[in-house]
Amino acid sequence: MDETRPDTRGGDDLEQTERLLRTERNFVTAVLDSSNALLVVLDLEGRVLRFNRAAERAAGRSFLEAIGRSPDECFPPAESGAGLRPLLEQIRCGESPVDGRTCWTDRSGRRRCTQWTVTACPGEGGEPAYIICSGLDITPLREAEVERERLIGELREALARIETLHGLIPICAGCKKVRDDQGFWHQVEAYIEARSQAEFSHGLCPDCVARLYPEYANRLKRSGEPPAES
Repeated sequence: MDETRPDTRGGDDLEQTERLLRTERNFVTAVLDSSNALLVVLDLEGRVLRFNRAAERAAGRSFLEAIGRSPDECFPPAESGAGLRPLLEQIRCGESPVDGRTCWTDRSGRRRCTQWTVTACPGEGGEPAYIICSGLDITPLREAEVERERLIGELREALARIETLHGLIPICAGCKKVRDDQGFWHQVEAYIEARSQAEFSHGLCPDCVARLYPEYANRLKRSGEPPAES
């Protein structure tokens, strides 16, 4: 062996290791950025270390703008104390994974909802080294729930306005007027229309036509036409 020639094997091994690390890093980055889920990596203090593309789009800020911030700065909670902080506190208390829903306001002012799963990622010694937050945008689902609740409320109000007749109704055996709760007598049509959605049209039944207008009744009987209503 020529002792004057430098041994480059160590440098080749280092270069190969660096290439492998770059390849692995690029692969992980591509996987994270291709996901539709919001992926946010935090340090144990709750500061952003990594943001994927979906998180950038949702938060309306780039990874460089988000790094070092708290997740509640990137996803401002719609109500005080309702952000990711309570979930991070559970992680620090040893719970993992933790699921929770947050409602927050994006930079355009739109109210957004995200379903999060927060997990502690262990380091070499087994102790938590990072906190990984994975979120799904459920804003359309939440908006549909709000719309459904609004429609149910309107339906309940409409049903509450509909008056129905029930119980015993005092009616005159002679003129057929109906007595109300205050003791006043009304035509049956007026009484029912005031207490329901029903409306009346007026006509004559065949018996009344025959009794009141016998000639007209005979013509109708021959023609087969029913009495007219008004």
